[in-house]
Amino acid sequence: MPFSVNNFHFKSPDPRRSAQWYIDNLGAELSYERELSSIGTIAVRVELGGVPLMFTGFTTGQTSNQWYGLEHVGIYTSDLTATLASVEASGGRVLEHFVNPYGQKGAFVEGPEGVRLEITQKDE
Repeated sequence: MPFSVNNFHFKSPDPRRSAQWYIDNLGAELSYERELSSIGTIAVRVELGGVPLMFTGFTTGQTSNQWYGLEHVGIYTSDLTATLASVEASGGRVLEHFVNPYGQKGAFVEGPEGVRLEITQKDE
């Protein structure tokens, strides 16, 4: 099961302002800004030293708790079913299943020390 980093996801009351702070102060580069009307927010993605950072507001339809700041680390997997089984077998918890605005299946899981991960199926 190969894995890759999808993003570090920050939730903000003003995603554009937050992303711009990383651009202005840390030299991040804008990758894209998209309206995600199906979940009630915008998405602003920047790259900071090769690390993808995603900024959105709170999203409609997400049933697990949301908070401002670093909300979760997004990880792609080639086998969502096996990954979730492994997470649960190791004592992690699956918090919520979803289909994102791009049609990809995924789940929020809780790892050690309560760290939230978004595991998303990435079809090749």
